[in-house]
Amino acid sequence: MSIKDIENKSFAFIEQNFNATFAELPEDLFKIWHITIPIKTYLEGDYQNQYEFRIFLYALRKYEEIHGIRIPEETIPALFKTFQLMLSIPSLRKNPPLRETAFRIFDFQLYLDLI
Repeated sequence: MSIKDIENKSFAFIEQNFNATFAELPEDLFKIWHITIPIKTYLEGDYQNQYEFRIFLYALRKYEEIHGIRIPEETIPALFKTFQLMLSIPSLRKNPPLRETAFRIFDFQLYLDLI
């Protein structure tokens, strides 16, 4: 799958499933979004041009649009770290909490509260 295909599939999921929980994230998208190298190494490189970050940023911009807010640019790397941390917690995917308490993938306020 090309990077353009990866982004198009990811953007379509975000548009159609913005309130999805981690348990509802399809396995193929999880594998695409979750980075496998240490986050520090990833952020030391040209991360702004990596598809994982662009997909995250797409969701973040949608969140900002929905909520009528703008998150400071200097906060975005920390939010990305938290997003990646949440993706790495297997219990959110394997044994999700009750639907009423399940974490939503794009709940960036939760991420802001964690940093």
